[in-house]
Formats: sequence, structure tokens, C-alpha cells
Amino acid sequence: MVQCDQQELDFTELIKSLEKRFGGIWYIFLRLHPQLTARKIRYGIVNDTVIDVSPYDDMYELLAGCDAVLTDYSSVVFDGIAMEIPTFLYVSDYEEYVRERGGLVWDIENLPVKVAKTEADLRDGIEKYDAHELKYSISRFKDDIKLHEKGDASRSAANYIMKILGGVTDGEEI
Repeated sequence: MVQCDQQELDFTELIKSLEKRFGGIWYIFLRLHPQLTARKIRYGIVNDTVIDVSPYDDMYELLAGCDAVLTDYSSVVFDGIAMEIPTFLYVSDYEEYVRERGGLVWDIENLPVKVAKTEADLRDGIEKYDAHELKYSISRFKDDIKLHEKGDASRSAANYIMKILGGVTDGEEI
């Protein structure tokens, strides 16, 4: 899925890079920022391989069907990291973005994803993608930010509540 509001991306070349690195046949789910979608702004490129999913409300259902994520400044980058799928940042306007809006909440250089400021860098990052490097980078990133997610937060919270309410004893789970 591509969540990127930058008009200059060459989707044909992007698909070629994805197919070269990962094999198979690739399609792009293009999702514009919700504010653009609400104003009925469209990207303008929709064909057999580029599908505009901007009006679709549930981002997580879209992500469930994706094998990679490409975004610019969206927090969807963290969803890609959590899913441990190939995730790429394309920030061709980074200096301008920071100048106009100030710094970001996070330092993009410290994220465990490939950061590209040109299309050539993006294609190169895709073609040189290393799954083992990503797994290591994500593990290090989670340690750095003290993230201890194990995938069972809802169950843990429910057990804690039931324990307080007296419905579950120590060692017993829902």
C-alpha cells in the first residue's frame, strides 16, 4: 500500500522494483491523506495496477492485504513496523516539510525502515531490501523505545480486570 501525497512518484517503475526484489505480480493500493479524500481530491492515476483505496475507511483491513508499505509522513509507518513487513519512507520534500511545519515527533533516520529522498533511492532501497536486517532493526528499535508488545495486550488487560473483580485467580486466564 502506498500512502503518499507526493505527485511525482512513477508507479510503473515502483512496481518494477517491487517485482524485481520480491517476485510475483504487484498492485498498488493508493491511499491519500483522509483530509484530501474528504475534500474529494483525487490522485488522478488509476489503472489496472494502481487502485485508489482512499475512500475506504478501515486502514487496518487494507493493511491486512498488503505485503509492503510505502508512506511519507504518515503514522502508518509504525503499523508497517509492527507488522514487520517491508516498509519504506519516501520523503522527497523533507527539508521543505521541516522548514514549513517544524520537526517531526520522531527522527526518521532512527526508524527501522528505508528512508528515500529521491525515486532512485526508493527503488534502490526496495531492490536491496533485507528481511533479516529489518527484523534486527525492528528489534533494536523496540528495545530503544521500551516497547514490550507481545500481541496479547487485550487478553492481559481482560485478565487483569477479571482478577480485580474477583473472576479470575492467579495463574488462571480467560
